[in-house]
Amino acid sequence: MTVPVLKQLDILIGLAVVMLLVSTAVTAIVQVLLTSSFARSRHLRDGLQELIAQIDPLLLSDHKHYIAQRIQRHPLVSRGNTPLGWASGWFRNLLRRTRRGVPGLPGANPAAVIQREELVLILLEWAAGDGPMAAQDRELVRARAADAVVLDAVRGALKTALARSGISNPGAVIAQVRQLALDQEAANPQLPAAQWRAQAVLQGAGSPFTAKIFSWFDNTVSRVSGNFALEARWLTCVVGFLVCWGIQLDSIQLVNQLAKDDKLRSQLVAQADQALKRYDELKSQTEVPQKQLAEATKAELGRLTKELQSPEIGVIPNTEGRPMELTLGMIFSGILVGLGAPFWYDLLKRLLGLRSLLAQKDDSERKSRQESQQPETATPPAPASRPAVLSDQPDLVLIKTATSLRSGAPNGTAPSAGEVAADTLVPVTGAVEGQEMPTGQGTSSKKWFRTMDGFYLWAGATDKP
Repeated sequence: MTVPVLKQLDILIGLAVVMLLVSTAVTAIVQVLLTSSFARSRHLRDGLQELIAQIDPLLLSDHKHYIAQRIQRHPLVSRGNTPLGWASGWFRNLLRRTRRGVPGLPGANPAAVIQREELVLILLEWAAGDGPMAAQDRELVRARAADAVVLDAVRGALKTALARSGISNPGAVIAQVRQLALDQEAANPQLPAAQWRAQAVLQGAGSPFTAKIFSWFDNTVSRVSGNFALEARWLTCVVGFLVCWGIQLDSIQLVNQLAKDDKLRSQLVAQADQALKRYDELKSQTEVPQKQLAEATKAELGRLTKELQSPEIGVIPNTEGRPMELTLGMIFSGILVGLGAPFWYDLLKRLLGLRSLLAQKDDSERKSRQESQQPETATPPAPASRPAVLSDQPDLVLIKTATSLRSGAPNGTAPSAGEVAADTLVPVTGAVEGQEMPTGQGTSSKKWFRTMDGFYLWAGATDKP
């Protein structure tokens, strides 16, 4: 293994380390933005609207938005609220009532996940005037009596739509479903609770209504997940570009700097494990409260800027008191960061594994050559005759069985230049024709690889005989 190959690998590792550090900070910012904007809940609301509308488009199209919002604020599926959330919720309810003429919403954060059986049961309970949503209606009416008319109209439209879809008495159906769920648990205690509920809904509420929900639910949820992932992706690209511009990270200049500065390469390679650990810590913080996540993001940005501007690394300039510039390298940096932290995390782990293997092999081959060669010669002797060239394309071959490097000629009787262990990767500059030797599997090979050091390696011992 020659030094330039390791150098090129270290350049890639250095670039991956910087991109992972920046991507980790970008991921934290994106998580704060998505969480604070209730992105998952918004996309789920859009999917629920379409599910509700297809139950009865004529009756429910005008109410689908409000019904979806109420379902997400059911006490058993919604998320807890904060004092700031209560205050902002009160203000939004005021706008709904005064500008749009729709009832207010309960003071709870909207759900980001819902199961299909839960959706069926919530709609049945609300249409029957039973359950937590009916209690929420009474609280909304106490807060503003005028909401009663609109709430009655929404529930009436839902109840009529259910009747036209085979559920004429939602109260009796919901009672039957509850009893069937208990019967299922008593008869099959070993089954998961989700299966009890699913069987109870199918048996007790089997109707065109349930069929419409069940037949479209999984596809709708898949589209909701896809839309959320798309929003997260483009938001990552935008934030990544802004962060790269804000810290003046020029990836083209960085690569040139890595190619020239041995100390910088060594510093970044040494920080690779720390960058991987930091990303693992960030992933463990995805479910923490929003305030803690925002504080962690702010700390991550400060730490990132300080490290990249430190004298030991210094891959970004200190922009204090300097005008902000925009270069092609910064735009390219934004594109690279937009690939996402998971991409750079996986790539860096693979590069570190390859570097460890190549470094070990480099040390082993250098030691073998030093032991086998004469002290006065630093280069292998010239071959007696020039062998026929089969290929002049550089390649990387894997040693399947331990073999010897041959000096001077591609044959098994030439002087040994050292041993190569199995499962070792060896870079070669091409292949030539040499002595034909049996592979031990009823075949033979006269193909020999030429290594970067000028020695010969029999192809029958590699993965490319």
